[in-house]
Amino acid sequence: MNAVLQEKINPVVALRQVRPGYGISAIKVGLEALGRAGGPVRPPGTGVRPEDREKIAEIARKYSERD
Repeated sequence: MNAVLQEKINPVVALRQVRPGYGISAIKVGLEALGRAGGPVRPPGTGVRPEDREKIAEIARKYSERD
């Protein structure tokens, strides 16, 4: 269980913690950084600030299962 937490859950938590309130919007930006569909955030969600997009993309690439 600890391995699953480290490999699967912690990367999602890292994405969401870039800035309070990002939640799903950070996951969507991370997906887009990996070439997958993220799509727009529905209200009441908040969009990701432009200055945070690269940090989120870096986290997504770091933990990506793709080579």
